[in-house]
Amino acid sequence: MDLEGIGSKRKASIYRSGDSKDWLKTKAYITGEFVVIGYERKRGAAPSLLLAEETDASLRYVGRALPAIRQDRRDELWQALEFLHTSHFATPIGGGNKAAVPVHPILNVVAKHLKGEEKLRHATVIEVITPT
Repeated sequence: MDLEGIGSKRKASIYRSGDSKDWLKTKAYITGEFVVIGYERKRGAAPSLLLAEETDASLRYVGRALPAIRQDRRDELWQALEFLHTSHFATPIGGGNKAAVPVHPILNVVAKHLKGEEKLRHATVIEVITPT
């Protein structure tokens, strides 16, 4: 059904706003392979990767993801991204974000994200795909 999750409640409970153990939402996550087209490293915020998906012969920006990989792999990732720096994005990212840094779109990652959305939501990078 492409839902992002399912809500459940105790049979005898009534709805109340705020957190409750009587009403729970279980999120449905899926994984997908994406191309890194840029990154953001803002002071005071977690660094994120800007991701796109391949469609026919082009790329379509799908959103941001936080790298949730081991520290040594994360260090390698940032070194690779600095090496891949370029002057323009391979696909429009929208929003005119001046903190975004474009990279050559040759590095792929696997990201876990909520199911049922066109853009990535609650996305985390769980694996960097090493080029062969």
